[in-house]
Amino acid sequence: SSDVCSSDLAMGSDNMAEDMVEVMRTGLFMERVRRENGRVPTPEQALRWATRNGYGALGIPDGGWLAPGNKADLIVVDLQRAHLVPALRVVSDFVHNGQARDVQSVMVDGKWLMKDGVVKVLDEEKLLAEAQQIARSAWSRLFRERFDLKPPQGFAPDALP
Repeated sequence: SSDVCSSDLAMGSDNMAEDMVEVMRTGLFMERVRRENGRVPTPEQALRWATRNGYGALGIPDGGWLAPGNKADLIVVDLQRAHLVPALRVVSDFVHNGQARDVQSVMVDGKWLMKDGVVKVLDEEKLLAEAQQIARSAWSRLFRERFDLKPPQGFAPDALP
C-alpha cells in the first residue's frame, strides 16, 4: 500500500539544521504533498514520528510516552510566544509554527538535560566558543590552501588565526 501509517515512521535530526522541530514539520508537509492530502497526516502523527516512534526504531519499547514504568522523558514547551498564540490545538500549533527555541526543558530517562533554557549536561558557552573557533580556523585554512575558492562576502580569512 502507498499509505504510510503513523507506526511506520520515525524521524531523526542528523541534517544540517539539526532541528527536530523543522524535521517534524518538513516530514508532515512532505507526506501531505506525497499523499496530495492537506489534512493527512495529522500534526499528532508527526509528533509521534518524532518522539515515540524513534524509541521503537531503536528497540526501546518503554520510551516516548509517559506511563507507569516507562522511561521518564519529557519536553516542556513555552506556549506564550507570539507565533504560538492563540493555542487552539497545542500539538498542531507546535508542529506547524513551533521553533526549537520554544523548548524550555528536556528530561531524558528521568534526568534533566536542559532546564529553563539552560543545558545541564555540558558547558554550552564553552562548547559554542570552541566550535566557532574550530570552524573559523578550518574555513580560513581552506581559503589559504585553495586559491580557486573565493571567500564569501563578509568573511575575512586573513584576519583569523
